[in-house]
Amino acid sequence: MLFVLITVVSAYCVSAAPMDTAMAPKVDSAPMVPTMTDSPMDKPMGCSDGIKEGDTVERGRYWYACQNGDLVLKGCMSQKKTRMNAGDTYITSAFVIECAADGKDGFVFKYKGCVSETQEPHPVDTTWQDDNYWYQCMADNTVPKIIIQGCVANGKRTNIGESVKAGDLIYICTRKSEGTVGFDIYPNHQDKDATFSPLNPADDLIYKKQNVPVFINQRR
Repeated sequence: MLFVLITVVSAYCVSAAPMDTAMAPKVDSAPMVPTMTDSPMDKPMGCSDGIKEGDTVERGRYWYACQNGDLVLKGCMSQKKTRMNAGDTYITSAFVIECAADGKDGFVFKYKGCVSETQEPHPVDTTWQDDNYWYQCMADNTVPKIIIQGCVANGKRTNIGESVKAGDLIYICTRKSEGTVGFDIYPNHQDKDATFSPLNPADDLIYKKQNVPVFINQRR
């Protein structure tokens, strides 16, 4: 009887011993993921006047886009009501105008050049010519202007103050006091076959300086 009792007690003591936690298997639990629900504040609300999120609208000289409930300035409107982005230009009857970013999330219109009589654009400081004159687009404060810089004869430019010889005549490109530009005509005294008579001042073009050129019209 004693032997049996001891065996039972020993078995009881072994079964009652606490489990070594180091021997227990580890279980990694998944993190709790909160359920995402859309709140009214998360949904696009659109802009005023019934403009939907993502829509665009034109107002005055500018166009806007509805973004996150706000109207955001996106660019300019040309004279013909076409949309322009930063850096785009359009042409009027006299100027080249740019839609330029002002560095403060806004846009301004800047004069970038001149427009010739044939409606061709010319940036500031560039030159061009027609049959009678050559021109330059020059900056004048913020507004450029076209300046006649000289005359043209046979396709060649002549600066103001320079001359062109043609037979027994000399044509000097001149800017008059009233601002017009044209050729003043003088006899070519170096031409031995000249038709004028130096002995007769009435027939000498040196005394009859022409303010109206023979073959071109004057222009301011």
